[in-house]
Amino acid sequence: SRAGPDVFGLTLAGDGHTVRGLSVVNFAGGGIAISGGRSNTLQGNLIGLAADGTDAGNGITADKDYVGPGIQLEDASFNLIGGTSPAARNIISANGTDGIWITGEAATGNQVQGNFIGTDATGRVGLGNGEWGVNLDLASGNLVGGNAAGAGNLISWNGGGVQVLSAVSNRIQGNFIGSDITGTNALGNGAGIGLYDAAFNRIGGTNPAARNIIVANGQGGIEGIGADNNVVLGNSIGTDAAGQVALGNSGFGVSILVGDDNRIGGLDTGAGNTIAFNGGNGVEILIGSRNAILGNAVFGNEALGIDLDADGLTPNDPGDDDFGANDLQNFPE
Repeated sequence: SRAGPDVFGLTLAGDGHTVRGLSVVNFAGGGIAISGGRSNTLQGNLIGLAADGTDAGNGITADKDYVGPGIQLEDASFNLIGGTSPAARNIISANGTDGIWITGEAATGNQVQGNFIGTDATGRVGLGNGEWGVNLDLASGNLVGGNAAGAGNLISWNGGGVQVLSAVSNRIQGNFIGSDITGTNALGNGAGIGLYDAAFNRIGGTNPAARNIIVANGQGGIEGIGADNNVVLGNSIGTDAAGQVALGNSGFGVSILVGDDNRIGGLDTGAGNTIAFNGGNGVEILIGSRNAILGNAVFGNEALGIDLDADGLTPNDPGDDDFGANDLQNFPE
């Protein structure tokens, strides 16, 4: 049986604690909660998995309502979930809602690194979490992954990969989002990365170690709604790191449904994304202006490479004086 409906397996209210080597399962409220704490470390834990690796879950009530996350950080800052060594890795799977939910305007400076979120301990079998693998909700200035060796997370088989909701200045770097641990086999999430009312966030980077592999996701790779001034740099979206293996997202590669002043790629070394083998458009913009699409390798997608207004081919017009997404800029002939 599961512990009561609001009960977390472990709740930390103070600063500077380390939680290591636990299996936290069967708590209906969720796995581990940190409320307002700073500089706590969670490493080497099984959150939602029993010690033998079987999926027992947290955040699921006795009548099968899905109510809680694996790890919850509420207005908590400068905490570390995982680390760059295999021994520091948390396995966070089979939980009712998000794998990791970081929420609140005071939730800043947190790092999520080196974890398997939604898979078993081998990184090859999907177990999932009910909603997002990582959910940054009103939480700004956090790091999911990183440039250092071992910092990237494996985030697969979840309802979605990473959500950034009403938050700014977060970095999502070096992660496998939708693949297995090899980066060459598909597991997928319901969606890849969602930027919703989100600004000044960075997905990827010009350092090759910052590249996210974003593949095999059901809805698409990266979606922005109310997304302004975000940058998407150096990622592999729909393919492996070498750009050779077709692991396309079922829909678009990158979609800006509503957003201004975003940058997809760039002209600096390493800034361009590889956007290939996706089931829809490589890049699409429905509503928005001044969204730069620069220096990318866009090929092998089922629909257009770049689609302004997301309505299929828009013929060029003399003088280019029409209106729409990115002002329906004429394409080169």
